[in-house]
Amino acid sequence: ILCVVWSGRYCVETGAHHHQVWICASAVYATGGFPLYFASLGAYVYSGYYALLSHPTLPPREVQWIITIAVVNGIGAYGLYCWTLEACSIWCWAAFSFGIYFCTKDAVVWSYLPPALTSSSSPSRIITSSSSSS
Repeated sequence: ILCVVWSGRYCVETGAHHHQVWICASAVYATGGFPLYFASLGAYVYSGYYALLSHPTLPPREVQWIITIAVVNGIGAYGLYCWTLEACSIWCWAAFSFGIYFCTKDAVVWSYLPPALTSSSSPSRIITSSSSSS
């Protein structure tokens, strides 16, 4: 918010590739150039990564898939559109990728578990000690 106030950028712009340049990206760049732009991106990514790793109920394999999808999308979006400040508006790539993942995660995530951890009748459930004794 301070960058928006300092830079005087209050309107969304259209970038060189006709994607939206968000006010936050434009204001951060106008205030501190690419060093501040990348520092704010790093802080944003680190906080999301830390929040994901500290989530107590997600299985490690699912965390790995989510991080992989995020990294691939981030490299693609920022590799192509960072220099025009349009990378923030390519959220649709991530939304599409995560949509496919969450619709198919039972087949994708659980197919990589060792057979001893999955039930032959229901591959999307992990057998716990309480469920295996009944």
